[in-house]
Amino acid sequence: ALRAMRVCPENPTFRRQLAAAYCLLGRLDEAREAMDDYLALEPGATTKTVHYIPARNQQHLERFTDALRQAGLPD
Repeated sequence: ALRAMRVCPENPTFRRQLAAAYCLLGRLDEAREAMDDYLALEPGATTKTVHYIPARNQQHLERFTDALRQAGLPD
């Protein structure tokens, strides 16, 4: 996600992925900072709006969504 953000800094997807990754690594301060950056680019985003992300495994999507919630994504 960090490399992708260097190439395309205005793409909110990479910031969302970074927030989830930091959260899953236990780096909550960095996760919240990445989430703040994501929400600045996608101000209406919620946990419900990220459920449109295609996922083959529903458990993975739930884990991703939970990480985003912990990082500060509103419900």
